[in-house]
Amino acid sequence: MESTKTFIQKLSSLETSKSPQEKFRDFCELAYCAYAKPVAQVADQETLEDRYMQIVSTYRDKDAVRAYPDLVAMVYHGVQSGDFLGSIAAEIGALNDAQGQFFTPFEVSRLMAEMSLSENEPLIQEKGYLTVQEPAAGAGGMILAFAQAMRRRGYNPNRHLFVSAIDISPLATGCVTCSSP
Repeated sequence: MESTKTFIQKLSSLETSKSPQEKFRDFCELAYCAYAKPVAQVADQETLEDRYMQIVSTYRDKDAVRAYPDLVAMVYHGVQSGDFLGSIAAEIGALNDAQGQFFTPFEVSRLMAEMSLSENEPLIQEKGYLTVQEPAAGAGGMILAFAQAMRRRGYNPNRHLFVSAIDISPLATGCVTCSSP
């Protein structure tokens, strides 16, 4: 995917003293802190701000950090078509084999979502929504695929889907905005 390559090239060009994996981790944490802070409890807002500034302080080139919002915009557009962050993590080698992390191709996620939704669509009719639990959420590819499947069938995921997403990786919890810090 061209947008994935563009993201990786831009990320790689920043702060050459850090590895792509370190910059990706920093990107995910910075984005998480920025998104979580406005809705966090007051005490947690300070913790998020402290973590944000701690990461920023590790960059000698502050222009590199200023480029991160452009990367957020790229992610916003990238997730419209699939597991953008998951594909980047796999491409740059940021997944941890020891923790059992691997990238699920989005086509597989899409197939699983369609099959699962077919079996559970009556619950949406009955309760008005469906609860999905993802115990190994990673960057949220399975959830993205499920939301797309719901849209294709005329459901609004914002209204008809409740997600409980969990992952053991702090990097993943920085990517999946519904996780706690």
